[in-house]
Amino acid sequence: MLEENEIAVKVIAVWESIETWGQRNYPELLVSLQVGANETEIEKLTKSISQLPDSFLVSLKRHNGQTSRPYLICYQDVYRLYSIDELIEENEGKGKSIAIAEANSGDKIWMHLHNEVSFEKDSGVLRQRSHDMGGVPPTVGISYLSWLQGFASDLEAGRYEVSEYNSLQRKLPTGDDKEELIAQLAQEVLTEGGGYQQLLAKLTVAVDQPEWVVLSKISKFTLEYSLQQ
Repeated sequence: MLEENEIAVKVIAVWESIETWGQRNYPELLVSLQVGANETEIEKLTKSISQLPDSFLVSLKRHNGQTSRPYLICYQDVYRLYSIDELIEENEGKGKSIAIAEANSGDKIWMHLHNEVSFEKDSGVLRQRSHDMGGVPPTVGISYLSWLQGFASDLEAGRYEVSEYNSLQRKLPTGDDKEELIAQLAQEVLTEGGGYQQLLAKLTVAVDQPEWVVLSKISKFTLEYSLQQ
């Protein structure tokens, strides 16, 4: 079980990593991050929504959400982190799952306040919920801290770039890596008896990008041709 001070150190380290990357590669990102919440604001939130993970509260003390574009965290889209006022407005009285970030599409990242797998103080499984998604929403993090740490690690590893639309996006594979990935997924689709739409769906998940981004980099002809090999 993580102690409160250990959690705070980890969260602050993650934000320092994100901020350093932003200063070097994407200064506009830092402009969108709001100043940290004070104790009065944190108290207001915890009175409205109970059992929030410590890492989430520490994170809000560093940055109380975002004001506008550019959005921050990517998961097949880019998401803007909610401020305390938005968290209360969106989630007050809504039970054990709360929305913590939103994309332009209307998709949201939700945090479950009871982790059925772990009873650690820093629990809080995160899932992506789409406005048009059926079934069980995919898990994007086993806790808020791990979600933030994963994003920071991917930034440092060079897995993201700034798109022509001035937003973060995960880099698509190029050259032999791209051809190998398409061939592998095409074989899976053919084995399953699927076609172009199934291949495109698999590819968007594999590269963590929405369809429109994938098709801006890889033509429909290329995907259809791969299914004929």
